[in-house]
Amino acid sequence: MGRVAMDREDADYYPMLVLNQLLGGPGLTSRLNEEIREKRGLTYGVHSQFSPLEMKGPFMVTMNTKTESVAEALGLIREQMRLVVREGVGVEELTDVKRYLVQSFPLNLDTLKKQAATWALIGYYRRGVDYLRRWPGRIEGGSREDVARVARRMLDPDVGFGWQRAQAQAQGIAQCAVGIGKAVEQVALRVVRRAVQHLAVGQQHIELQHRVVHQTA
Repeated sequence: MGRVAMDREDADYYPMLVLNQLLGGPGLTSRLNEEIREKRGLTYGVHSQFSPLEMKGPFMVTMNTKTESVAEALGLIREQMRLVVREGVGVEELTDVKRYLVQSFPLNLDTLKKQAATWALIGYYRRGVDYLRRWPGRIEGGSREDVARVARRMLDPDVGFGWQRAQAQAQGIAQCAVGIGKAVEQVALRVVRRAVQHLAVGQQHIELQHRVVHQTA
């Protein structure tokens, strides 16, 4: 599920990076991971992703879960979004998120391949030769008010997100899964019946051969 977010020139670009990490970014400490995976065990992984492009890029939440858990998981995602919009982010939580982003940033440059990809993006999006030097400071400069403002702009679950479509798709998938399960069950029963019939016929042939052998002995 997702919505159109913003481009890299937007004034809220860096607070959006912080907000994404807080909600469902990489690692195991995000709000979505804590609520949906750790507390309820509904998934092995739930993530949010902000992908800024040359124009406005998508903000998405992705997750794998059992068919019967889809409705509950979608409800929890909406609940966490509303919570951030309503209450904002705490000082300690914001500090931890920014520390994670800044300290993990060098991992984007720990191989020649990653360095080449990073510089290609810097050149393509015209970020400037000092982009890498400025990036940590831009992240650290985001305040609670900045993140709260972007949350109100981007995380309202009733604005911009296709929840009804997602729920309809989930219900359709569930119905398909039930139908497939019944079809597989019927096929399996037919296979078992045929196997039993073949075994019975084989047993009859063996008994017939035994009688023939005894009669000719």
